[in-house]
Amino acid sequence: MVARLLGIACLWISMDAFASVHHFPYDASKLDPVLTKETSDEIEAEPRSGCKEGVMKRYPFQKDIGQNYAVHLYADLEMGYGCQQAAVDSLFELDFALQDTKIKALTARVVAQASQLEALHTRSVMVMGYEIHAHRSTYALGQNWAKKWTLPLDYQKTIPMMIGPLKVQIEMGMVGQARFSYAMGTGILAAQGHMLPTVSSEAYLRAGVGGFGVAKVMVDGSLIMAEGGVDLKGSAQVLNKDTDPMISLLAHASSTLTGLKGDLVVKATALSQDIYEKELFKWHGFVYDDTYLDVDKKIPAKFF
Repeated sequence: MVARLLGIACLWISMDAFASVHHFPYDASKLDPVLTKETSDEIEAEPRSGCKEGVMKRYPFQKDIGQNYAVHLYADLEMGYGCQQAAVDSLFELDFALQDTKIKALTARVVAQASQLEALHTRSVMVMGYEIHAHRSTYALGQNWAKKWTLPLDYQKTIPMMIGPLKVQIEMGMVGQARFSYAMGTGILAAQGHMLPTVSSEAYLRAGVGGFGVAKVMVDGSLIMAEGGVDLKGSAQVLNKDTDPMISLLAHASSTLTGLKGDLVVKATALSQDIYEKELFKWHGFVYDDTYLDVDKKIPAKFF
């Protein structure tokens, strides 16, 4: 059983919901999560800022693991030169699914842009669907910024569940921490950024009040939803602007992620002493530890 997070003075988010009866299907063939949608190919894309001139390169990465219990990870590193600014734009999303409930655990975006005169710095952080930080300002060139957050993840949902012929109340929840840090710097037509978001989270069950005919309800097990995150580093710089202009792009991205490891079981005893059991999840989990982006390139800048 997972203890609730204590001693964290910052934002605490707690949500309760009640759903109609769900007869969750138990199918052993569907317990093993499935890994899908993995890519880190370079794509040509209009920058998220909307600028349509210049050269911008985007490197998206996505992983989807699981079905009824699932982890969705998306990271996107965009770099280049456009609208007379060098820019690095990092985006990260980590979402979970607990049965039919989707949880947006952590979303973060950091943007560094540098012209020949000033720097523009944008950042936003959302935890459990709530924006807990947003900032956008211009600064003098040559400044550096760095910041760290540690924020709790907390979600509970009370659901009626059928265990054999018995209707019981179960509290399903998830607790953990989201940690986010970044560092940025700018120069004349030069921007660099480093973002490191990580999450440690665990799902759990608690027995609620049994319905008519139920003598006892027991729950057992715990499930690691995800532990780890991604490391995103990027820089964009205009070189030799007045002679042979080039756009220099450097990028590195790696992920260390462990998740969907554990088991969740509910047992109910009827007044007649008959025992019924439902295994909601059991899997050995997955481990992903790899570098999925390593870029060092120079692109001719014909638009100067």
